Amino acid sequence: WKTLLANTHGKKNPIFLATEPYTNNEHVIPKISSDHVSYYYKKQDRRPRAAIVVHKNLSSKCWELTQFTTPDQIAVKIQIDGKDIILASSYMDINGPAPPPETSPLPYSALIPLL
Repeated sequence: WKTLLANTHGKKNPIFLATEPYTNNEHVIPKISSDHVSYYYKKQDRRPRAAIVVHKNLSSKCWELTQFTTPDQIAVKIQIDGKDIILASSYMDINGPAPPPETSPLPYSALIPLL
């Protein structure tokens, strides 16, 4: 997270989609800074392997889509310039199916493959 913070210092509207974020022993992702809001699986029964981090300036325009939230996936809807955008961060386990079953409820048009 320190590298992430170093790369966002001074930027006003960054959005980060992360996999395998650092967590403490209680499966909580530590706060990066007071300028960022983290979205991830927060039930603490399993370690989250996907996260989305947004700058606080965007947090009022951002809603977690809890129906798509699992330890391996997080999705948010964000409104930018009057348009709704769905962002999803999915951990794709090397030993599991690709894409993972968690992505199936997401609209197909919302899925953008990682290159």
